[in-house]
Amino acid sequence: MSTRVDAVKRSRTRRSPRLVGYDYCRLGPYFVTVCTACRECVFGEVVDGVMRRSALGEVAHEEWGRTLDLRLGLVPDVFVVMPNHVHLLFGLIGDDPAPADAAPGNAAPTRRDTMHGVPTPTVGETPSVKGAPGERAGERRFGQHVVGSVSSIVGAYKAAVTRRARRGGLWHGGPLWQARFHDRIVRNDREADRVRRYVAENPERWAFDRLHP
Repeated sequence: MSTRVDAVKRSRTRRSPRLVGYDYCRLGPYFVTVCTACRECVFGEVVDGVMRRSALGEVAHEEWGRTLDLRLGLVPDVFVVMPNHVHLLFGLIGDDPAPADAAPGNAAPTRRDTMHGVPTPTVGETPSVKGAPGERAGERRFGQHVVGSVSSIVGAYKAAVTRRARRGGLWHGGPLWQARFHDRIVRNDREADRVRRYVAENPERWAFDRLHP
């Protein structure tokens, strides 16, 4: 027990890998990896290159779908639940209300079905950094969830999975997830394609994955 507690504490105090000063509300694609606490394999197992999700893994899978349904400012792309982590590739397109002249009862095509067309930084472009005059000190510190940011989206997803898992009797221990997550700002379509291949091949290469226990 003490080993697990120590590992959770280390995950909370580890230096953040996020880009200092970057505006994580900025429109564009992001690749996020979220691990379970202590990287415990609670979401299932990989058998012959195929991910077999446990009941808890099914919850993790379904709740990301619910997240996409609830947040129209998200563009869905590839997603996979692995034994001890999940990979999410999605785009931020901001608030996306239905057009004012949309006919009642008709679903307005307000969210793209793929990542094509999601604005991305030009190759070599310096990422947008917050720090404009008048900005309050500490306004975007690490650990502070700004509405519509990558952190708020991932945090809400993690909370939804944990809440449903506890309610369904699938999780009775301490934290289900590591406190932090790893994110990558995807800069162009070529990089997005590499991410898609990596996610698709993750189950087949699980034995060699750096997150394999």
